[in-house]
Amino acid sequence: MAKRKTKKTNPPTKRNGNPGIRLFVLVMLVVLFLGTIGGAVYLGIKSDGFKNWDFIPGNNAQPAASLDVVKDGESVKSIEATADVIRIEVINGGDFTVTVRPKASADFDFMLDGKLHSFAQADGDYNRAFDVKIEDGYFTFTAPRNIVNALNDAYFGHVIDDVRCNYVGTFFEIVVTAESGDSKKFDVTDIYAADVVVKIEPSEVVF
Repeated sequence: MAKRKTKKTNPPTKRNGNPGIRLFVLVMLVVLFLGTIGGAVYLGIKSDGFKNWDFIPGNNAQPAASLDVVKDGESVKSIEATADVIRIEVINGGDFTVTVRPKASADFDFMLDGKLHSFAQADGDYNRAFDVKIEDGYFTFTAPRNIVNALNDAYFGHVIDDVRCNYVGTFFEIVVTAESGDSKKFDVTDIYAADVVVKIEPSEVVF
């Protein structure tokens, strides 16, 4: 099935699916691109309602990102992977949407086309910056390696400079909204560092 491209505007990304009562957002696969003829190698986790986690190992590779499964504020599973694309399953979400947006607490300024601009204003196309794509029952995204790359992609075609960022914390959150209108979110943190960490809090992403 062809992947759906995100637009340069910043509406939620949508995909049709079978409507359901409950929406489970389960982290299933991290797609590994090793640059070999063999193609993608998979590394991920399986879950039974966020109760019993099972690590699915891939080929040996240097870690470049990690998934951090969080319960009651504490990490219960940490997985390192050479991850370019993160895939998240959405079960019984119906015509769900996905929106990447800045955290309200991540407040710093930068220059946009020569004018001072606030990151928390959240008017950039961050779905584009994260390359959000939606298929039947799941979506994928690629976390940018640093905040400057994220801003350049989010404001594609504009001039970004003088990023005055001393903020330390979570820069982005991803919001998944079911056809019913219920929505859950999870954080993408450490965007300023070499490693990208996706924090999954079961109580926040399971409807």
